[in-house]
Amino acid sequence: MAITRFYLFVNDLGTTVWRAAGKSLAEYARCPADLDGMAAFETLVAQYPDAHWHLLFDLLEEDYRIETIPHANPRDRRLMVERRLQQLYRESGYRSYAFQGREAEGRRDHRVLFTALTNPTPLDRWVMPLMQAGARIAAIHSVALLTSRYAIGAKAIPHKALIVSRQTGSGLRQTYIADGALRFSRLTTIDDDSLEALSDSLISEAARARQFLASLRALERNEAMQVVMLCSTEACAQLRARCPDSELIHYHFLDLVQVAHALGSVSDPGVAMAEPMWLRLIAKRAPPNQYATPAQRKPYLAWQIGRGLFVGGTLLLLGGLLAGAYLWQDSQALDRSISALDQRTATAEATYAANQADIKEGELSPTGMKHVVQSYRQLVEEWPALADGLSPITEIVNRYPMLDLDALVWMISSQPSAMPAGLLGATSSAPLPAAAPMPVEGAAAPPTGRYLIIGIRGQLIGYQLRYREALAIVDEIAQALQVRPDATVEKLQLPIDTRPEGTVDLGSTTGTASAGAPFTLKLTLPLNPSPAPQEETAL
Repeated sequence: MAITRFYLFVNDLGTTVWRAAGKSLAEYARCPADLDGMAAFETLVAQYPDAHWHLLFDLLEEDYRIETIPHANPRDRRLMVERRLQQLYRESGYRSYAFQGREAEGRRDHRVLFTALTNPTPLDRWVMPLMQAGARIAAIHSVALLTSRYAIGAKAIPHKALIVSRQTGSGLRQTYIADGALRFSRLTTIDDDSLEALSDSLISEAARARQFLASLRALERNEAMQVVMLCSTEACAQLRARCPDSELIHYHFLDLVQVAHALGSVSDPGVAMAEPMWLRLIAKRAPPNQYATPAQRKPYLAWQIGRGLFVGGTLLLLGGLLAGAYLWQDSQALDRSISALDQRTATAEATYAANQADIKEGELSPTGMKHVVQSYRQLVEEWPALADGLSPITEIVNRYPMLDLDALVWMISSQPSAMPAGLLGATSSAPLPAAAPMPVEGAAAPPTGRYLIIGIRGQLIGYQLRYREALAIVDEIAQALQVRPDATVEKLQLPIDTRPEGTVDLGSTTGTASAGAPFTLKLTLPLNPSPAPQEETAL
């Protein structure tokens, strides 16, 4: 549900109510400071009990003091400021302070701006009905403090200038700013709304402000004061003609539409009053509270806490739902894995039960003995001892420190010409030749039966360009691998292709990228066949 927001502009003559509709802000009602206006305002407050209220005032009796306090830690500094604020404005609940930096010399004390509304009656007239109805007061702002906070954002405004704005029902608000810090502010009422009266008042008030600032030594004796007047487009040209510059006062007239755009706000063309710009600035940028007391903001703060708890609870609930969904999917996947494992276990148990002979303890039939012998023979053939083939390889690696093994694969096959898949699929430093393998001289022809085939691929580190020495070392390794008379060693790859039909690829960069001289050997060891089982005899 959308939140209803009202923005009040309070002056000594009454209040103007503005209502937010989406991103726009429009005037909603005007309530004069009399009994009828108060009654109409109380009716409006009762009509919208859940609305949020933002107040902006421009009143005469707003006081400003700039003092210094010694440098201390944040806690002590805050206590000193609050104590001094209580001493200065004991009888006013609308008080505030703002730090304006530190002194450039001496102890470099902190400059603090103390402000307060010394006569709270014009503001209490509208705040009390809100508090009695339990309305949510978000913040209370001052035109002078907003000017000092945000006017520096407009590049057309000098860093040291007397900014003059005109608000409905209040008069001319004059705020002097030096490097973004407020030095003084005053409000002058105007009885006549004509441009002649406005220009005359502007000239006279600028002269008084110049004299006052010179007495405070905020301006040098011969320094010109910059006066910036915020007004409508039509009034800019007319006021420029009526307010000529002097040696000590220079006038600048800025269009409210352009200033509002520079500050991130909006002002309607042709509007001469500045309060719409300030109200829209509050609605868009939500500046921090300046004057509302904790008791006045209590319903609004309670609503903020409740909304935070609701949002936090919603996020926590969504997080719980997401975590629950993830855990549920994980449990479903685990259940499927357990079901598949149970099926595999049941299949294995059924196969085991089908292959197990129904023999009682202490009994064994001739057929059962034959099955045991055949199973044993199958295990011997399929799981041979690899010590005879792998032990020489270990000795060779220890004997030749330049030997770097890239791959060592083996397999059991009934074909001595079979090639281990890992040996053919792996990437070597040089391609395997397409010709038939070259057997070692004097090696016996491989017999028939089952064979243990071991593939060795490696490099001779540092021998990539020493081909004669590399060929000799490969020959020595091949002779050393022939551990049995019936073993066969084949040279599948040599450091250099010495075949008569070989070719040299001058454009290949494979050899230069290798760290050593590559070679590939294949060792074939016949497996001793198990003795054939004897024919079953009748007992």
